[in-house]
Amino acid sequence: EIAYTTDAPYLSLIHDFAERYDVPITYASGGPPDKTRPGRALMGLLRWITSGFEGADFVGLCQARLLHFSGVEMAEGHRVPLSFEVATLLRLARVGRGRLDYRNGLQRLEYELVGQRREAETHGKARGRLEAQLELIEPTGRIIDALFELIPGRRSIALCELTGACWTFLTHYAAVEGDLDREAIVGLRQHLTNIGEYVEISAA
Repeated sequence: EIAYTTDAPYLSLIHDFAERYDVPITYASGGPPDKTRPGRALMGLLRWITSGFEGADFVGLCQARLLHFSGVEMAEGHRVPLSFEVATLLRLARVGRGRLDYRNGLQRLEYELVGQRREAETHGKARGRLEAQLELIEPTGRIIDALFELIPGRRSIALCELTGACWTFLTHYAAVEGDLDREAIVGLRQHLTNIGEYVEISAA
């Protein structure tokens, strides 16, 4: 892969080299997707899946602010948590690996926070932080459930299902800031479509 910031003189040099030595070459414009926020988010999603839903991987995605959760429907009276707030709760919940560990960890954290709040009330201490974290337990659980719904729980899934889940993830959860990220979304969609179509044709 060769990247350049301006056509001259690189484009003509590369073209001449390819013709002289009969080297197959493909041209593309734009930045590498893995250098954009959506690209990094997608790579993080795939790493999270292949790790068996390792908690540290998802926390890292949230801490890097590569995700947003504004599209997740919340119960009345609950606000959508910011990504760093989700990261904080999952870290406090000591989430390990696997789908069930997220729900179990959040339930355990809720129990611990209720106990800490009761103790703070007894000793007349401030409990605003505890109240705020308790209010975000249920919304964070909804976010995790929504993400898990994207990915079938079977031991193996068809590649076209995975590419479809990736596209839904990009459009609903990947943070986008600026034109480069928006262009990356378009390019990643085309790549995912090509992968799904190629597999279907190859299997036909």
